[in-house]
Amino acid sequence: MQPPHAAKLAYQIEIHGDTIVDDYFWLRDRLGVRLRIRDRPQVMFTNQAYSEQNLMARSR
Repeated sequence: MQPPHAAKLAYQIEIHGDTIVDDYFWLRDRLGVRLRIRDRPQVMFTNQAYSEQNLMARSR
């Protein structure tokens, strides 16, 4: 199984005068401000399945 890949969507946040670019903001955007909210569950489930498979393989 290949490692999961989450899409990068640039999102700029300005905090205290500094601009930060967060490519993965859409993963934790609970209000659905970004339109890619429909991709979040698939990325999370894929990441969880990958982690579980690798942890099980290492524990044997």
